[in-house]
Amino acid sequence: MVDWEAILSVDALGLDRTLVDEVHAREFRDWTDDPALDVTVVLQPTVDVDGLTGADLARLSRTIYDRIYDEATALVPYVDFMSREDWDKDVNGVDEEEDMVREAD
Repeated sequence: MVDWEAILSVDALGLDRTLVDEVHAREFRDWTDDPALDVTVVLQPTVDVDGLTGADLARLSRTIYDRIYDEATALVPYVDFMSREDWDKDVNGVDEEEDMVREAD
């Protein structure tokens, strides 16, 4: 199995660390049951997500696509972008504000 986490790391892709915090990837089967690659780009907490343009996201996506295709894979990449806050909520299943309220009780 290919180590996509290493291949698509921020450093391996040469991405701007002031913009991208992490890149996560995993193989899965898409809705057509074809093998695919789920890629999540986690943005730095300081990034104004609303200030990003389509061109910014397209440039990041193109870098990821090019690297995947360099591996001569037939996997179709599905690339998503998330803020650090949303990633943490998704991974931990806990909203920080809810957690703080629980701790205060």
